[in-house]
Amino acid sequence: MEIGEKILVKKDNLEKIQVKLKGLKVSIEDMEVKGAINEILEILYNELEVKETSVKQTSVKELISEKMNATKFLDPDLNFKLYMLYRKLDENKITDEEALNVYNLYTVNSNEYIY
Repeated sequence: MEIGEKILVKKDNLEKIQVKLKGLKVSIEDMEVKGAINEILEILYNELEVKETSVKQTSVKELISEKMNATKFLDPDLNFKLYMLYRKLDENKITDEEALNVYNLYTVNSNEYIY
């Protein structure tokens, strides 16, 4: 999809549309209309799933970035490790779950030595 083909819609609004369509699906007896509603619901479900994935990835990146900035002068070694982790995540070499696990490992180990 090109940038010009996208629009911004709040997740709450998509969920409200999804709920209303499910209500219509139950109240309508026409099978053709139910089929069309099912197709629309599937599109909405896929769109909501994509949004949740991108939000999740952004938040892990932001978490790593914030910790990187916080440790820039206090712990250069940790800062470098977090930078490399951020790059791997940004280049999709690791998943956000893996990145979060490594992030937790780094930050737990670094906190043990800070008094």
